Amino acid sequence: MKTFPTHYLFWLFMVFFGCNIGSENNHDEQFIVSVGNNKEPLPDELQPFIPEGHVPMLLERGDFNKDGLSDYFIALQILLPANLGEEKTRELNRRLSSPSLVILRQKDNTLILHTKNERAILQGYALGINGKDLRIAADSLGGGFTISYITRDTETQGLYSVDDYHFTYDNTTDSFYLNNVKEEFGVLKPELHPELMATTAKEYKPKVGKFDIELGTIPFNSFDFIKYLEAGGPHQKKTQP
Repeated sequence: MKTFPTHYLFWLFMVFFGCNIGSENNHDEQFIVSVGNNKEPLPDELQPFIPEGHVPMLLERGDFNKDGLSDYFIALQILLPANLGEEKTRELNRRLSSPSLVILRQKDNTLILHTKNERAILQGYALGINGKDLRIAADSLGGGFTISYITRDTETQGLYSVDDYHFTYDNTTDSFYLNNVKEEFGVLKPELHPELMATTAKEYKPKVGKFDIELGTIPFNSFDFIKYLEAGGPHQKKTQP
């Protein structure tokens, strides 16, 4: 007597109970990442590091711990239910945090998850929502990486701010520490927006509250950019009275 193949039984069960087996779980759609200005498939060796319910958004390669081997920095996107609608999905993506992973290569060519941070990146930045952008750059000579948070005024497309947070590897503690902060704001094209040159300083308020950052003491896994934003910096636009 022939037995009915088990994979057919599974398929019939999924169809009968209306389970979603559509494109939301499509491997090719989920594992495409932005690398610089290009998009490419996620390297196969990184797929085991992607947790269920997430897809990789941004990828940077580099020698982060200065051992001559190629490592990875990945920013992940938390997947939302497909039935939320475009507006709700956009609003949630704007506010959600994005897990970020520093994955280091070992001498035997295997990879390990070295550092994870749940609050260093806002998903809206990584997705480029509402004039926000995120860039990850490995040091050219190895030994660290920079996270750049970029905002642009969505009404005028004239004002901008760039906040660079550089992390360097400390071999003695096997950790990445924040060792440099660069913050700036201004007008993208002054010749097109001369009126903004006089008002830029008034448009953005200085940081409020206590922002004592002792460089060299904050490890990447403790860096909390979201808390920093919620407290009023960096370069938050003044609210109208």
